[in-house]
Amino acid sequence: MTESLLTRNGKVLLNQLMQLPPDLHQLKDELERGIYTAKDVTTAAIQYLDNCAEEQAEESDPYTPLDTPIAVPEPHGAYAFDLIQLLLHYGLDSNGVYDGSNVLWSLRYIDNGYIAADTLALLLEHGGNINLQLDGDDLFSDIDFSVMFDAFNQENRQRYDALVHLWFVCLGYGGVPKNGTAPVETFHGFDLRNLRDHHNFTFGLSWV
Repeated sequence: MTESLLTRNGKVLLNQLMQLPPDLHQLKDELERGIYTAKDVTTAAIQYLDNCAEEQAEESDPYTPLDTPIAVPEPHGAYAFDLIQLLLHYGLDSNGVYDGSNVLWSLRYIDNGYIAADTLALLLEHGGNINLQLDGDDLFSDIDFSVMFDAFNQENRQRYDALVHLWFVCLGYGGVPKNGTAPVETFHGFDLRNLRDHHNFTFGLSWV
């Protein structure tokens, strides 16, 4: 989505979302005025997340493997969870598609710690559809492919860890590949819904 497609109110709201750090109290007071439609809120959220993804694509560097990715506080994306949580109370539509864009998909490329995974889980808890298709593609299949492909080419370990935890969340909320097959094989009766609490899980890689 391009910023030029935002409504006038959407642009005003986007400017507030892009403040560093955002003033959540002022933003809440502004939203309480009731002048923003669900479209204003949703399109501003999409553009905000797109801006965050572009920012990190420019600034991210290869990272030494860590047990737990650490969120960097400076980038705009560091505030994604808090902002999206607030916007959900004022009309944010998790499944809304505007100009081929959607908030669930826009989270895909934010790789600042577990912020994207936490925010995706938040949206799915509030009615988001993990199997929502966009131009014939679906988010889970895109993430599922990248998890397998990037396992052999980890240019940035922190990005890969963030990606795997997005994958955990997708599995936990019923992500299914486009071909309808079972996404993974589980053992000992493991319930994939446990992965909704993705912080409780780690992963290992095998060359088998």
